[in-house]
Amino acid sequence: MRMKLPHPLVLLLGCVVVAVVLTWVLPAGQYDRRLGVALAISTAMQEGLILDTILNGLVPPLANVPAVVAALLMVPMHTLLHFAVPSVSGQAALTMPIMAPLADLIGLSRDAAVIAYQTGAGISDMFIPTNGALLAMLLAARVSFNRWLRFALPGSLLVALVGLLGVILAG
Repeated sequence: MRMKLPHPLVLLLGCVVVAVVLTWVLPAGQYDRRLGVALAISTAMQEGLILDTILNGLVPPLANVPAVVAALLMVPMHTLLHFAVPSVSGQAALTMPIMAPLADLIGLSRDAAVIAYQTGAGISDMFIPTNGALLAMLLAARVSFNRWLRFALPGSLLVALVGLLGVILAG
């Protein structure tokens, strides 16, 4: 006799119900939240004074271009980095300690640096194959990755254009 698993959405609903019940069962309090490897790298960069060396290497070439161009170059950098660090919070912990001071040093608003991060990470979150949540949802919906790309790419390009416009306006 072969046992058949319930539909994936039923399993997901069951997990949500368990999580809701556990919010009343577990004691309330503050828990030490860690962002894993990204936090360790960020801490090592700050404590080891590596961050200053990175900034010293990034500022001279970017000082010769307009600040808005430098901000626009941050978007593809965040998009490419998101392949290696698919966690949005992990990428923020890794890159913002570099991008915020870099924005200050090249005369760019920190808002533009944050919008560049949000645009780059947000665009790639829709189609990178290292995003486990995306792959799980595609599997549950029985949608192939190629079909998803054909569907999501036009919307991602629209989001990218709006994000780039935001970076320009904030710069």
